[in-house]
Amino acid sequence: MGSGAIVVQLSQPFMIDSMRLLLWDTDARSYSYYVEVSIDQQHWNIVADKRKEFCRSWQILRFPRRPVVFIRIVGTYNSANEVFHCVHFECPAQVSNVDSETLNEHTISEAIDEDEIGALVGLSDEKIEIEAEEV
Repeated sequence: MGSGAIVVQLSQPFMIDSMRLLLWDTDARSYSYYVEVSIDQQHWNIVADKRKEFCRSWQILRFPRRPVVFIRIVGTYNSANEVFHCVHFECPAQVSNVDSETLNEHTISEAIDEDEIGALVGLSDEKIEIEAEEV
């Protein structure tokens, strides 16, 4: 945190309106972060601003549909140390077996079991999944 970001580059522009990421959740720590998107790495738009929130576990990010090539996730706070831990990232996110209208605007409740989270459906034939233990 304070020295970098997680940047994902899609193979071409895609119309995106959601993402899902898993923050390290094996203890009680919480995170703050924001997510920006761009089509040229010059002009960035914030699609999720969680800098004033204490977030845990799965995060569902929803925003107005827009063309995206680059995604930048910037960790701004970790209650346990100085590292932002994004364990899993998906783009786009599709939630099944859960009424998406009842979800918080950006965050899925921790009470929803991972088995209830649906599979990814990519735009065109592409889907993005990134897994890392520590970033």
